[in-house]
Amino acid sequence: MQKSKILIIDCLDQIPFGKHLFESFSKLGLVGRYLYINEFKKKSFYKLRRCVKKLFSREKKYFYYAKGSSENFKKLINEFCPQYVLVVGTCYKFIDPAVLENLKIKNQFKLIMWDTDIANMFANFPMLKFFLKQEAKIYDQIFSFSKITCNFLQNTGYSETKFLPYGAKKIDASLVNKQITHKNTDICFIGAPWSSMRRALVLENLRDYNLKVYGIKWKNILSLVSSQLKNKIICHNIWGDNLYNAIQQTKIILNITDHQMFGAETGINLRIFEILSCAGFLLTDYCDELNDLFVIGKEIEVYKSSAELIDKVNFYLKNDDARSRIALAGHQRFLKDYTLDCRAKKFIKLAGIDIN
Repeated sequence: MQKSKILIIDCLDQIPFGKHLFESFSKLGLVGRYLYINEFKKKSFYKLRRCVKKLFSREKKYFYYAKGSSENFKKLINEFCPQYVLVVGTCYKFIDPAVLENLKIKNQFKLIMWDTDIANMFANFPMLKFFLKQEAKIYDQIFSFSKITCNFLQNTGYSETKFLPYGAKKIDASLVNKQITHKNTDICFIGAPWSSMRRALVLENLRDYNLKVYGIKWKNILSLVSSQLKNKIICHNIWGDNLYNAIQQTKIILNITDHQMFGAETGINLRIFEILSCAGFLLTDYCDELNDLFVIGKEIEVYKSSAELIDKVNFYLKNDDARSRIALAGHQRFLKDYTLDCRAKKFIKLAGIDIN
C-alpha cells in the first residue's frame, strides 16, 4: 500500500517553522516534499502586471497580486502527486489561491492551512476581508496557532478550523546542558518592532538594565527611541545556534506580543517555544491562552503591565534559584508536549492522515 504523501508550501519568510515541521514529518514516516516561497520564480513584468490587474480589480481598498509564477509549482504537483498539501502561513502574496484551488480539484488532494498570522489582520479590515474572500475558502481544513482566531473562523463559517499552537524543534541536548557559569546579559529581546511602537515602548522601561535587543528591522525606528535604548539594540537577526546561544547567555528572555495580537488578547508565538526548547527563563506578556498550555509561575512567568514587568525583572534577577527552577520546569514541559515531533503527531491525527 502506498504511503501518504504531503507537500509543504512554506510561506514564512526567514522563520524556520515550516522547514522544521517537514523534518518532523519525515521522522514519523510521512513521505514529503518541501517548497519554500523564495523558490517560486517571480512573474515576468510583475510590477506592470500588478498595476494592470489592480485597474480592473473590484478590491479597490485592498488588493494583492501574487508575485510568484505557478509553473514550477504545477510541475511539482503533477510529478509528486501528494494526497495532502499544507500551506504554512498565507499564500496569496506568492501564489494565486484560485490556482491552488483548481489544482486541488484537478489532482484531488486535501488542502490544509496552518495559520500563523491571521490575527495580524484583525486591525486591517480590507486585508482580512480580502483573505477570507480569496484564500480562506479554498481550504478543506484550517489549523490556527491562536484560539481567538480559531473561534473567529468558526463563527464566520469556517467550521473545519482547529486550535493547534506552535511547537519548536528539539535542539541538541549538549546545547541545553552546556554550563554557562556567568550569564553575560540580564535581559534579552529577540524580534522585530513590526508595525507599531508597542515593543519599543515596553523596552524603554528596561533601557537602564543590562539589556540586548536583536533584530535587523530596528534600524528603521532608531530615530524614534531614546539614546539609552538605541545603545542596547543590535541591528541584525539571529537564528539557529546564534539564537540558542543568546538565550543560554541571558538570565531573562523577554517576549513581547505584537500590538495586533496583543489587542485581540491572543497569540502564543513561536519565540515562546524556542526559548523553552533550550531551557531559557521566559517572561512573556499575559494572554488567557497561556493557561491552556502552561502552569504560570511554575513553567513560565508573565507580566500584565509595565509596573509588573519591572517588579518581576527585579525579583528574578536577584533570585537565581527561582529563575532556574522555572526554566527547567518549562523545558521539561516543552520536551513532554511541545516539540515539533509532538506537534507533527497531533497534526497528523487531527488531519486524518494515515502513516501506517
